[in-house]
Amino acid sequence: MREAILAAAVVTGIAEGQDATALLTHYQSMLIAAMRRHLLLCAQFYTTGGTGDWWRSQQEALLEGHRWCTGLLAKMPEPGFILEGARLVPRRQAA
Repeated sequence: MREAILAAAVVTGIAEGQDATALLTHYQSMLIAAMRRHLLLCAQFYTTGGTGDWWRSQQEALLEGHRWCTGLLAKMPEPGFILEGARLVPRRQAA
């Protein structure tokens, strides 16, 4: 649901003339960050499943995905917007 609200805010911002590249970069980084959190939570869950090869391979795949997302985020700019209601506002204006 959060990602859908964010997507709607991005579309609204672009339609209102905000910087499309900045908005789309923000959206991309927020999706990657959300996936990174999801993968870590799933990896923690898989540690409770068992000690067999399958469980370990699933956990390692999740952790590899987490590392991949971390690497992507390290190359991206800090989030430039915050969500206020259903609109994205540049961070410098929100403070």
